[in-house]
Amino acid sequence: MDTNKVGCFIVKLSSDRYELFKDEFEWRGEFSEPVSDFKHSRNLPLICFVVNDKEQITHIGKGKKGQTAGTNLKRLKILEAEKLSEPFSLEKILKNIPRTVQRHVSNRINDGGVLPPKTSESFIDTILELYPKTEKLLARFGKSYHLRLERLSDNERFSLATQKEAIATAMAISNIDREELQKWVLTSDEKPESFLDGLDETRLREDQMLATDWSTVPGYKHIKNTKYGAAIFRGSSGEKLTVVLANRLPLEQLTGTDLIYYNEDFHAFVMVQYKAMEKEDKETVFRLPNKQLNDEISRMEAIIKELKKCPQETHHNGFRFNDNPFFLKFCPRLQFSPNDQELIKGMYIHLDHWALLKNASELYGPHGGKKLTYKNAGRYLNNTSFITLVSQAWVGTTQFQSKILDDAINNTLESGRAITIAVKNASADGDKVKIEDNYPED
Repeated sequence: MDTNKVGCFIVKLSSDRYELFKDEFEWRGEFSEPVSDFKHSRNLPLICFVVNDKEQITHIGKGKKGQTAGTNLKRLKILEAEKLSEPFSLEKILKNIPRTVQRHVSNRINDGGVLPPKTSESFIDTILELYPKTEKLLARFGKSYHLRLERLSDNERFSLATQKEAIATAMAISNIDREELQKWVLTSDEKPESFLDGLDETRLREDQMLATDWSTVPGYKHIKNTKYGAAIFRGSSGEKLTVVLANRLPLEQLTGTDLIYYNEDFHAFVMVQYKAMEKEDKETVFRLPNKQLNDEISRMEAIIKELKKCPQETHHNGFRFNDNPFFLKFCPRLQFSPNDQELIKGMYIHLDHWALLKNASELYGPHGGKKLTYKNAGRYLNNTSFITLVSQAWVGTTQFQSKILDDAINNTLESGRAITIAVKNASADGDKVKIEDNYPED
């Protein structure tokens, strides 16, 4: 997967629309323009280059594809536009851009519209070369930045990808816009210790703040003795998600990532372990048996034995379809794509389901080989169905079980994997879910 996917949209405005654009930005900080319908994934960045009637780029902003604005028209919303200290000549850019993409760029200069990904990269590189002052706005989309990412080892990129996927999943469960993840930046040639290193510093938490907020979260006593980073994300409706990413090994040596999601409203933990499938011919497969998976499941089963000793839940908000908190997510081997906010398509399989599925006859080939594929798995949860179940705590631990999960978190830390703990903080006082704590005294 291309780690540097981005789209560029050339927004050509008449003199009247350009004046309205300036007024709207001064008062509202955004502007909408009806444009010809275009193809662009909402999960990827769209950079807007605003052009005045003198064929000059005067502003660079973020674009969002909106609703239909008429026959074959879409509404393009321009946000966070920055005025350039000096306008750029489109003609000068066209003269200096590689010949292989000149025709694509020339068409868009004449009519406006979106540039294809490869052409977008060349367009941005040309602007960076001609106008170095745009580095702050555009550097993370240029070729040199792309090469910096490629200097990371395969395992470092895989570790960053699994950490990003875990954080993105937690944000989706908490109904928080994942667009913030597209602002990830590798600021230098120094290798990051975790995915959180590349996020906006304003989101990062200090140790003392975390100790205050997480003093009662199971497992924190183990996390505070490891190397970890923490960040906070907020949703448009007041949702708050605190993410801690801890590991005892360097990024290069990690064997994967686990997601541990805690819904503070319902006192419910859900744990996801990511398993990488491989390409074989035209299939994506997970080969069995797998010793590492067997060892990991043995540790999970030991924890489940302890969970089953907990008293039954008596409050209606403590109801779960299943109080076994463990899920496996089988998905294609992740490639690190910092500009893409899409969740990786895969198969969420509950551990109880896996106990049956792993022995199913459908997994065996004609010569006795055994593999899991999307076709022979039969039923599984996709991203949408998994998020729906977890967000409302229909699955996961009960409040009593949650109190004894220290060992589960410590086991993950000692397994050579990174651990992403995401806590969706309790609702505002007026909306807080009440669950009576009737845990028996020792």
